[in-house]
Amino acid sequence: MHGVVLKAPIQGKTAIIDILRAAIPLYDFQRFTYRDYVNARFFMESNRASVDGMAVECAVWVHINEQGQADSVMVHHHPLPAALYFSRRMWQQVDEKYRELYLSPDEYAALTHG
Repeated sequence: MHGVVLKAPIQGKTAIIDILRAAIPLYDFQRFTYRDYVNARFFMESNRASVDGMAVECAVWVHINEQGQADSVMVHHHPLPAALYFSRRMWQQVDEKYRELYLSPDEYAALTHG
């Protein structure tokens, strides 16, 4: 799993599921603007969302392998201030074993001058 809110890719089905379970409750809402297969190998969804009242746009690309299973997921959040904020919130939300993937409060403050 890749995304702008991460410092490194997430490897493994269990880790990806853990991260998704932590992320979903952070969204105030998600309104899908596109959600369909692009072709036999790629599924894409785009949505407008909010996290703690901050607007965020999300794009999710899912690669489908020859067995019809998802084998990689790429999630992008924008604009940059929303992506950075989401990363900081994820640092608070995830188990300690995943925290190094996200912006700590100090890192967030250094990047946003806040």
